[in-house]
Amino acid sequence: MTSKKTAAAKQETTTEYGLAEALDATVTLLGQSTTEALRGVEIDRNSATARQYKRGLRAFKDSLQEMATLDQDTATECVYSIPRGGKQITGPSIRFAEMVLVAWGNIDVSTTIIRDDHVAAIVQGRAHDLETNVSLAMEARRPVHKKRSKAAPDEDDKQLAVSVASSLARRNVILAIVPKALWAGAYFAAIDASTGVGTMEFKRGQAIEAFAKLGASEAQVLVALGRKGPEEINIEDLRHLRGMYTAIRDKNLRLEDALRPPEPEKPRGRTEAGNTPRSNHPLAPAAATPAVVTSPIHAEPASDFDPETGEVSQSDLESFLPDVETDQ
Repeated sequence: MTSKKTAAAKQETTTEYGLAEALDATVTLLGQSTTEALRGVEIDRNSATARQYKRGLRAFKDSLQEMATLDQDTATECVYSIPRGGKQITGPSIRFAEMVLVAWGNIDVSTTIIRDDHVAAIVQGRAHDLETNVSLAMEARRPVHKKRSKAAPDEDDKQLAVSVASSLARRNVILAIVPKALWAGAYFAAIDASTGVGTMEFKRGQAIEAFAKLGASEAQVLVALGRKGPEEINIEDLRHLRGMYTAIRDKNLRLEDALRPPEPEKPRGRTEAGNTPRSNHPLAPAAATPAVVTSPIHAEPASDFDPETGEVSQSDLESFLPDVETDQ
């Protein structure tokens, strides 16, 4: 009789434990499923937004190079250099990868700790391009180095290894998902700018100095660009200044015409009185084609113009902005 009661008690206990464990597992699975479902909805929404506002390769390259060459200190942080095997190993740093991430945009980047012990830290980096739906994962390993004053690594040593491995994984996955052909130019520009030559400050100063030799003040150049200060001049402005300078040098454009402030955009559609413009009215007669009025330019060729080849020799002032990319 006693044995039957004991067996029944054991069966009841086992049944209760099994049900409780099953309930806990069910709750855990439901929580994971809910989290994964919400995560999927978020990714789908971000992907739809990314496809609606697609990135431009030209804008990406300009933005990245402008950030990487902002000044000498910023350019220096874009490059790492470590001694290894009697040589100096250099490459793009995590700071440069962060600039690539910001300029490229529409990327979901995350890191996951795979291993964390007293030997090494292994971190996996993931990147998902929300616009192209390309994703990849890469792992980075960092050994745990103990302090010289201690016999074994402590928690601070482990945390340092995890932090370094996370940065490496994040950098590697960003620079891998964005094609190197698109960010390599900005990286090499940052190497040059780390010496103080080729920074945005240097290029802006060269451009303003070149126009000063033509008789234009810094304020006039800023007004012509519609900028409030030299720090607002971007790469596109530098290209514009280069084109104006070439036209002025070749005597195809007068300096006073080049320095005119940009005209505000005229409103389209209805006029100020609220009526449809007569030229767009369906009952209005076709307007006569206006006569083409050309802006006054110097008719005589430049002194360094070669009529046989049609080329113009380089002047001393042409050297400003030699490394600004031209239109592809």
